[in-house]
Amino acid sequence: QPLMRQLAEQTGKRIQTVSVRIRPAGAGVVLAEDLPLHTDAIAAFAGVPMDLRAQVLPGFAFVGWDGVDEAGETLTIHPAHVRSVTALFRPVSEDQP
Repeated sequence: QPLMRQLAEQTGKRIQTVSVRIRPAGAGVVLAEDLPLHTDAIAAFAGVPMDLRAQVLPGFAFVGWDGVDEAGETLTIHPAHVRSVTALFRPVSEDQP
């Protein structure tokens, strides 16, 4: 994270860690600014909004988010105010949309 520290020093923006989880594990992927996350915590700048998008994997449907008051697959978080968010999915059968 040396790059983030340098950017923080240059811009005066504070770095904030945001926990991003997927429940159940393996049901989908969360993208931050259209890049897939491969970790359960991301470093972001406080005061700079970030777009997250839940992407389902086969056999699952998106249910919503825990930790924010948003329902759609895409949301904008403000890292200074959101410390943790969880993308919620549910299994679906072939006869269930």
